[in-house]
Amino acid sequence: MSNSAKKKMSESAKKRLIHGMTGKKHSQETKDKIRRTTLKQMNEGRMPHTNTRPHIAVKTYLLYQKIKFIEEYQIGVFSIDFFIPELSLAIEVQGDYWHSNPIFYPNGPETKGQKINYYRDKKKTKYLIDNDMKIFHIWEKEVNDLTYMNKIDKTIHILKEKKCLESTK
Repeated sequence: MSNSAKKKMSESAKKRLIHGMTGKKHSQETKDKIRRTTLKQMNEGRMPHTNTRPHIAVKTYLLYQKIKFIEEYQIGVFSIDFFIPELSLAIEVQGDYWHSNPIFYPNGPETKGQKINYYRDKKKTKYLIDNDMKIFHIWEKEVNDLTYMNKIDKTIHILKEKKCLESTK
């Protein structure tokens, strides 16, 4: 496609509503309904889910360690990257940019996309904690530095040890 054609398309899109819902504010009830529908479509394979390199690396490590997990586990209106039922542990793999890694964004999210993810992540974390689940986040930087392996191992070891201690009481 020529640059002039791209420019014409861009200008046209700026002048019109892209679809009938542009700029509409949805109620929380509607947002939850949309989320549930999206999760259902993902589960049925009608909406493909593309995994990032960090997600694939964590999955590969969990498989290598023979840790039993459920990928893309749905709870309420949320989807968890990895859920380890035995420990009631949720693992979320977060992109440094899109989820505003505090190492790189010490003042919090900057862009609209970052803010959306940031506040959704806060709601998800609260929901999981309120439902007696443990959660930890693995940052893209940790995957790139290979420090995530120790983080997973230590967390699982501590939770298994705690579970053993609780069962002997």
